[in-house]
Order: sequence, then C-alpha cells, then structure tokens
Amino acid sequence: MTKKPPQNFPEQPDSRHPIDDSHPTPDHTKPTLAQRIFRPIVIILFLGGYLAIAGTIIGFFGRWWWVLDLFANFRLQYTYPLLAALITAAIRQKWLPATLFLLALLINTSYIAALYQSQQPITATNLRPLKILHLNLNRTNNNTDAVVKLFHASDADLIFLQEATAPWLSALMDQTGSYQLELPRPRPDAFGIALFVNTKPEGNFKLRTTRILDMTPSAINIPAIEAVVESDDRVYSVLSLHALPPVSAHHSKVRNTQLHESYRWAIAQEHPAIIIGDFNATPFAYPMREIIYPSDPDAPNLNLAQQGQGYRGSWPAPFPAPLRIPIDHALLTPDLAITHYALGNGVGSDHLPLIVHVRSIANQSRIRP
Repeated sequence: MTKKPPQNFPEQPDSRHPIDDSHPTPDHTKPTLAQRIFRPIVIILFLGGYLAIAGTIIGFFGRWWWVLDLFANFRLQYTYPLLAALITAAIRQKWLPATLFLLALLINTSYIAALYQSQQPITATNLRPLKILHLNLNRTNNNTDAVVKLFHASDADLIFLQEATAPWLSALMDQTGSYQLELPRPRPDAFGIALFVNTKPEGNFKLRTTRILDMTPSAINIPAIEAVVESDDRVYSVLSLHALPPVSAHHSKVRNTQLHESYRWAIAQEHPAIIIGDFNATPFAYPMREIIYPSDPDAPNLNLAQQGQGYRGSWPAPFPAPLRIPIDHALLTPDLAITHYALGNGVGSDHLPLIVHVRSIANQSRIRP
C-alpha cells in the first residue's frame, strides 16, 4: 500500500491572537534617525583626531624639511580635535583609536605643560628692572591712538617697533611725550624698525649706545637694532630682531640663520643680553628648540621669557586666544630673570604687544620638557 506524500497546508492563524497588519514588525537592520545624524559626526571627529595625530608626528621631523617644521607650531591646537576624538572613541568603546588619540594628546600637552613650569629658585637682587616693550605694528594698521596709549601705559624704558614705516613714525613723533626716537630705519615693506627711548624714566636708567646689525646671510638687509643700556649701574645688551616668515625654503633658511646669529650675538656679549622680537617661530619649532635646549650640553643656553608664564599666543591677534600661536618672544642669557611678562591688548596689529621686565640675578637654570 503506497503512502501518499504529506500535503502542505497553510498555517492557520490562531483565532485567539489575531494578526494586526496595521503595525508591522520594525526592521532593526535599518539605522535609526539618531544613528543617521550622529554617524557623520563621529566620522568627522575621528578624522580630525587622525589628522591631529599626523600633525603631531610630522612636527618632529622639522630639521629635515622646512614644511614639516610648520606642523610643530600647533601643539595646543592639536589637543582640541584629539580630546574630542578621544571622548568619542571611549563612548563608542573603540579602544585602539582611543589609545592612539590619548598618546598623541599626552605628547602635545607635555609641550604645553612645560611652559607652565617655573624656573628653578633664583636669588634675585633689588636692582631696578629694565622695562622693554616690543610691538610689531603691522604696516597696514592705522590705529595710532591705541599705539600711543600703549606707549604711555607701558612705562617702558625701551620700545622697539617692527614693520615701522615712514608714515607710522611721522604719526607717532608728536605724540610720544617723553619717548625719543633713536636709530629709525623705516621701510615700505614689513621690515622697517625703530627704537623709542624713555628720556624721563623712574630710577637710574640711560642709553649708552645703539647700532644697526644684520643677522641675515650674505647681507640680505633686514635690520636689527642693538641697544646697550645702563640701569642701576648694571649694563644690558638688547637686540630687537624681526625674522623672516617661513613661507618658503629660502625664507625658512634665512629665518633660521637670523635666529642662530642672534644666539651667537647673545652668548658673545660681555653684559647680560636679551633678544626680543617677532621670531616667526614658536618654542616648539626646531630652530627655537636648538637655541633654548642645545644638543651640546656644553653649549650656552638662552632662557625663554615665556617659561613659567604658560601658553601665551601673540599671533594672529584678532583670533580667540586658544587659536593664537606664540611667535613674539624674548630670550635671555642665564644671568637674567623675568620680573614681569605680559601680552598687551590689541592695538589694531595682527600681533599683540610683548612687555617684559628683566634684571640681573645670582643664578639661573633651564627646564627641558
């Protein structure tokens, strides 16, 4: 007796639980609205973090190519995308990217934190400090009133102006009060320079000598001003330097030469020496680190005035403080100490003014991050 194949009958719905076709079962394979919104944000944050990692690493190779050295100048700015990417990776439990973001963040913050480390204890004297104001005017700036107010508010002994043009000096001449113009070298380009000396300072101060120097190779003719001054019977040598911006291989090479020649000038002085100006390099750039932390342990070092003062971005002045980078500096021989350091308010230039007070000390040392 042959068996009949089983017949397939459609499953009958349970009359006790009728099917409601008006509410279909959700498809969990499709992204939700929140996922569609946040997924691009996560991708952008991760991309920003990876780019910041790349910039962090590239900046260490600046000695071999000037373009790579540009990446070293943005240590603070790298921390923003790295922190955002780290938080995002941790929330999403992506531990490998989170580890990479954390390592890069720690590297950059170590450079920033070093600027907050105070110098070793020093034995200071009661000597009158030498007060210096440095300002890159920006030759296209026309805010004369703000600059004049800065002159008088600073009470500086020496005021060095960069990007000084003939119209700028003419506008200032009748408004500077007790400040006398010395050794002006106005130019229509960005490398004019001038010195104003306070003729009625508080305490014992006088100008000894001034002269024009050129720290560029083959006498490219970018003037720097040397001033030798006396304050409370102590003699100081001061150099105002405006370095070329590193916008090309040639400019970068000239800038580096200016910084190196200024370093040689400082260590050759018989008196305590200060270099102040627009260096067009941050403390993280290779040529600056060569000066502050020489690879030769027997080589004299110069101390960064910003050391112990924290991160102080001077350019571009119109930007919010977290986006500015520090390229206006004062470097000191180890027999000097900073008693006051400040960036002034904007005066219409793309640089903030730099005000430093220095005096002789018994001992001084450096901190290497």
